[in-house]
Amino acid sequence: MKPKIRRIRFFKIMGKVVGLAMGYPYYKQIGCNAGGCRITSNSYLSVLWGMFIGVFDCHHIAYTSEIQPSKLIS
Repeated sequence: MKPKIRRIRFFKIMGKVVGLAMGYPYYKQIGCNAGGCRITSNSYLSVLWGMFIGVFDCHHIAYTSEIQPSKLIS
């Protein structure tokens, strides 16, 4: 497997793990008790939403960290 693909997969997996780990504390600390908030009123949805945000952020980091500053200037 190419190092680039391996690196991207690593960032996606780390994004899932970090997102899952941060979704539940977000539910407990900020969650909506009344049930009016669709995402934060349910712990499962909050964890899945955290996973989505984690994958999105880490995917973005994996692709933008490949660009070298010298290429951005020219």
